Amino acid sequence: MKTLLRRLFVVTGVVASLLIGALSIDAAAAWTRAAAPPAAPVVTVASLQAQLDAERARSAQLSELLQSLDAHSQELTTGLAAAEARIGADLKVAQSMSVQLVAAKKQLATLRTQMAAAKAALARAAAAASTTTAAAATTGSKATTGSSGTTGTTTTTSTSGAVASPPPYEGGDDGD
Repeated sequence: MKTLLRRLFVVTGVVASLLIGALSIDAAAAWTRAAAPPAAPVVTVASLQAQLDAERARSAQLSELLQSLDAHSQELTTGLAAAEARIGADLKVAQSMSVQLVAAKKQLATLRTQMAAAKAALARAAAAASTTTAAAATTGSKATTGSSGTTGTTTTTSTSGAVASPPPYEGGDDGD
């Protein structure tokens, strides 16, 4: 009977071990299922066709947008080329005007020099007239000068030696 009891305990232990092993495998499977990501949804042909149509529509919109951007880019390129041409033309005009300005400055300097020389000559003439008038005043005579042929003005000197200044130039443009 001892052997029978021993066999019964061994068989019970083996069956219990098998049950514990099966339960632990089942628990490990449940734990793995819970930790695993959700399964991918089932893809049907209709859903794939709908996605394809949506992507085609999006692609058509993007193509239209790209064509619009391309046209706008070409307009900007044309405008930029026109602006560069205008800048080139303006640069040529500015260079020409710079040359004209230099020439005008030279002419102005020449005119100022001539004006200074004319003022100096006028001052010398006035001084000479003053000394002539002063000499005439000491002899008791009255001196007058004639009219100028270019401007039509008359300069008269008094016995006191003062010279009347000529009126300002009122002529027209001389064509320069």
